[in-house]
Amino acid sequence: MSIQPAIKEKIGKLGITINKPAWEIISNARLLPPIPGSGLLFGDTVQKALLKLMKSYYEYGRQHWSWVQSAGRIVADGG
Repeated sequence: MSIQPAIKEKIGKLGITINKPAWEIISNARLLPPIPGSGLLFGDTVQKALLKLMKSYYEYGRQHWSWVQSAGRIVADGG
């Protein structure tokens, strides 16, 4: 099973529906699974996959969300 379907399966079990941003963020990360039998010679290492996923999350946020200074302390501390 490749990385994206495995992650989507896990978030699906958490009740996160396909309409939520998580699905688009994971798809846009373009994660490359290792080729069977190759170890990690081909595909993304765990570290690279995580960096790609976090970059995709950041880019999604920049495109879809507004960040405002007056959002309040709870949001400023991570909500």
